[in-house]
Amino acid sequence: MSPNDVVEFVKRETAKIADEYNRTRQRVTEDPGTAGDQTEENWAGVLRRWLPSYYKVVTKGRILSIGGIAGPQLDVVVLSPAYPEALVESKLYPAGGVIAAFECKTTLRSCHLKKFFENCIEIRKLSGSKTGTPVKELRPNIFYGLLAHSNEWTAPYMTIENAINALDKEVVTRPIDMPDFFCVADAGCWQAFKFLLPLVTQPGPFSAETSTAFTLSTCYMGQSPKEGNQQPGFTPIGAFLTALYAKLAFDDPMMRGLCEYFQLTISGHGKGTNRGWPITVLSTELRQEMSRHQLRNGLKFDEWSIGPY
Repeated sequence: MSPNDVVEFVKRETAKIADEYNRTRQRVTEDPGTAGDQTEENWAGVLRRWLPSYYKVVTKGRILSIGGIAGPQLDVVVLSPAYPEALVESKLYPAGGVIAAFECKTTLRSCHLKKFFENCIEIRKLSGSKTGTPVKELRPNIFYGLLAHSNEWTAPYMTIENAINALDKEVVTRPIDMPDFFCVADAGCWQAFKFLLPLVTQPGPFSAETSTAFTLSTCYMGQSPKEGNQQPGFTPIGAFLTALYAKLAFDDPMMRGLCEYFQLTISGHGKGTNRGWPITVLSTELRQEMSRHQLRNGLKFDEWSIGPY
């Protein structure tokens, strides 16, 4: 079978990130600030080249809540196509105009991960929440991710995966507070998955109070070139772009064709450790609505699908 050119293009992005890492690492002790800026620009460049041009990608800034509260410093921000040009230079981005935000690291270290989880929870507070459907309560208004050129570990994939799962249990108290993406270019990619499943074998009516007719499960699905039987040409950056496309495609129908194409060509196989949640983490309003709706399986981009969200 002839290689798909798209696979080759993504492999070039991976090689470019590796080259930039080697170049930046040589200068990081001399000027860590400039090295950090270059890392941000590297990842901003990836997003500018691979997202549709109507998404504006900017570096450095803070998200501004409706109440005027500014969040933690961000490295890369993806703005809505409707975002007004007059506000771009302010570096304070109204939450309603932000699609996704990222922290970027030249070399990912253990000390970075907990702060990243804590920042994610702050971002969720700034961006607000909605109720009424599974999608509204399980999909964040702003996607949040961590992007790194490389890492400090000799066995990075399992080390990072174990740390993500441990911090999830320690820090995350609601499914919507889960970070959406982790992409370490030379190690792997992880994305948050959330599933809402009916317990079809259990008899009796659904109760909004006990909510025993459904189960809520989450995981960070991990993918790595060295884990599992990956298809030729798999890269963590390709897996990240596919995951990002899938998240954006729910609200952006123009991206759905490319999303499906990427899933069939550059995505890989993954696995994760499930975390079960009490259904009462969802609002009473949603649990009452669930008693009147049939959750649907196999339908993408549906407000009442079982997931993943």
